[in-house]
Amino acid sequence: MYDEHIHCDKSSVLVVDDEPGMRTALHANFLRHGWRVNMASGVGEATRAVEQGDFDLVVSDVRMRDGDGFEVMDAVRKSSPGTAVILLTAFGSVPEAVESMRNGALDYLTKPVSFDLLQTTARRVMQRRSDAVQGYVHSPQNEAPAVTANAGIVGRSPLLLQALQRARAAASTDADVLVEAESGTGKELLARFIHGASSRRRGPFIAINCAAVPEHLIESELFGHAKGAFTGANAARAGKFELANGGTLLLDEIGEMPLNLQPKLLRVLQERELERLGETRSIHVDIRVIATTNASLSAMVEQGRFRSDLF
Repeated sequence: MYDEHIHCDKSSVLVVDDEPGMRTALHANFLRHGWRVNMASGVGEATRAVEQGDFDLVVSDVRMRDGDGFEVMDAVRKSSPGTAVILLTAFGSVPEAVESMRNGALDYLTKPVSFDLLQTTARRVMQRRSDAVQGYVHSPQNEAPAVTANAGIVGRSPLLLQALQRARAAASTDADVLVEAESGTGKELLARFIHGASSRRRGPFIAINCAAVPEHLIESELFGHAKGAFTGANAARAGKFELANGGTLLLDEIGEMPLNLQPKLLRVLQERELERLGETRSIHVDIRVIATTNASLSAMVEQGRFRSDLF
């Protein structure tokens, strides 16, 4: 359904919802804030719309009678990878939110929706989209954009560019990040990309491979130790968390983190505080943690090899 109040100099949004009342309310809200607005009453209509049109933003309900918002997001990803997506649902849950962000949504809001919050979120994701586009060097004619050389990543694949757009979205926040991918696919490069695109870029980037450090040493490597904390500890030493203060800590292959250390890691993530081995004094750290793994952590949780609260 096409709205006649459209001006070419405005940002365009496709509103997807199978509830007529909600669809009309969203239409009116976006129109009032100066957007060009199209509407779709379900997944099929939305898919046809994104195949035929070019939208800056798609706002879609998750649960609809003829499918779900993830199908809409797949259609956007195939037809227009540069389009931003916000998902709305009355059934908000952490797993669903994680799945939506993993599959390409730039944000996730629960119903009933605050229209002020929706507009704030829309402006934020559009800024992320703009920043992502400016981070690429556009090639001539109709080729896909190439990644800038200073990113350390080279490629033109739409899926790669979409992954980098999502990485830039993460970089614009101070949230901790989990990257799941096969070995050799460049997880550390992506972590460095996030660090370099963030407000922490002037701070340190510290990396530790959890699989490469012997189990009896990893606690000291991460948290540091006091003098005399164990045999051979002849001087106090700061751990990786302290060294990364003000910047980013990469925990490579976090799935190899020993179970007995995971509660201590969880406390650092929650409180941003730690104690060195052999000390009771708490040390505050200002860091972002990026964790990578080549294993499925959700499967490891089911197998009892990784703590569900840490995941």
